[in-house]
Amino acid sequence: MVTLPTIVRNDALALSTDLAQAGAVFNDSTRLLDGGLWNTPADSNNQVAYQGMYTTDINAVLNDVNAMLANPNGVTVNGLAYNLQGADTAVLQQVQGQLQTLLTLAPQSVGTGQAAATAQELLHTTQTSILNEINGDTALAKALAANPYPANTGANDAGFQALPTGSDNADAITAATAQGATLAQIGSVFNAATDLAVGGLNATNLPQFDADMKAVATGLTNLLGNQAAVAAIENGANDAALTSIHLQTVLDQINIQINQFDKEYATDPNTAARSTNDNLLDIIDIVQGDGALNAAAGGDGNAGHMGGFAEMPGYLTGTITKFQDGQAQTNFWAQFLAEGNVINNQLTNVAGGNNTTPGELQALITEIQNYNTFGASFAQAQGGIFAARFAN
Repeated sequence: MVTLPTIVRNDALALSTDLAQAGAVFNDSTRLLDGGLWNTPADSNNQVAYQGMYTTDINAVLNDVNAMLANPNGVTVNGLAYNLQGADTAVLQQVQGQLQTLLTLAPQSVGTGQAAATAQELLHTTQTSILNEINGDTALAKALAANPYPANTGANDAGFQALPTGSDNADAITAATAQGATLAQIGSVFNAATDLAVGGLNATNLPQFDADMKAVATGLTNLLGNQAAVAAIENGANDAALTSIHLQTVLDQINIQINQFDKEYATDPNTAARSTNDNLLDIIDIVQGDGALNAAAGGDGNAGHMGGFAEMPGYLTGTITKFQDGQAQTNFWAQFLAEGNVINNQLTNVAGGNNTTPGELQALITEIQNYNTFGASFAQAQGGIFAARFAN
C-alpha cells in the first residue's frame, strides 16, 4: 500500500484526490518560487529552469483540485477519508481559480521591466493567499496538520505548509541590529525577507529585502563579535568550533546576497533568481542542521518550522538534480580535491607539532587563502547558472 503523500516527483505529479498529496506538490512549487522563477537556459548541466517545473507543479495541483470538486466523496487526506464541508468546498473553488491565475502569471514573471515586477507581485500575493485560505479553513488545516509527512529538509511538513513566521517592521529591525540581539531576533527578520522573496525580487520590493539582509548582516556581525554570546550558543554543541564556522558562513552568504545577487536582478534576473533561491535555502539548511544554532534561533534542536531561519516547505525528490560537470569542471574538481587533501595533510602535520616556525605557518596560511581564491574565481568564471549554483 502506498503511503500518502509520496514526495517522489514523478509519482506526486500523478492525478490524486488526496489533499495532502496536492499540498506536497504545492509545497514544492512554493520552494521553487523563493527568489523568483527563471527560464533561461531551459537546462544548464542538469539544472532545469524553475519556471517549467513550477507550472508543472501548479497544473498537477489544479488537476487534483478539479478532481476533488468533481468527486467530493472521494477526497482523502493522507489516504484517510475526508468529508468535504460547504466551507471546504468554497475554499477549494476559490483556490481552483487562483491556481489558473498562477499559470497565467508564471511566464510573465521573468524579466526586469514593470510587467515582470507586477507579475512577480501577483505571484507572491496569489501563492500566499492560497496558503492562507487553506490554513485559514479550520477543518482543512486541522486534517492536514494531524497528518504531517517527513520532508526532504529534515522537517515534518503539512500539505500546503505555511511560510515561516517573521517580521521586518521597525521594532523587529531595531531588535535584530541592537547589541545583544539574539539569533532568534535576527532570524525573525531573515524569515520575513525569505517570505518576501516568494515570487521574485525587483525594483519595487528589493529595497525592503536588501534592508532586511543588511539588518541580518549587522545582527550576525554583532553576535560574532560577542564572545560570551557565541560561547553560550556553542555550549552543549557537538562541535563548538564547527558551530562558529556555520555562523560565520551564514554571515558570509548574507553578504554575498547583498553585494552580488541582489544587484544581479537589474541585469541578469535568471541568474539572480537561481542564486537567491539556492543561497537563502542553503542558509536555512545550515542553521536548521546545526542543533546549537537551531535552538538559539528558537527551534527545538531539530529541523523544523519554529523560530528564526525556519525551514521553507520542502522540495519533492527529483525536483533538484545533481549538477552535470563539463570536462573543464571535472578537471577543476579533481585538482580542487587533490589540493585540499594536501592542505589537510599539512594542517595535520602542524597539529602534530611539526613545521611550526612563523615562516612555515605564514606560508601555509597563504596557501589556504590562495586555495579559497582559486575556488571562488573558478565558480565566477563559469558564469550563469553554474555560478548561481556554487557561488555561495
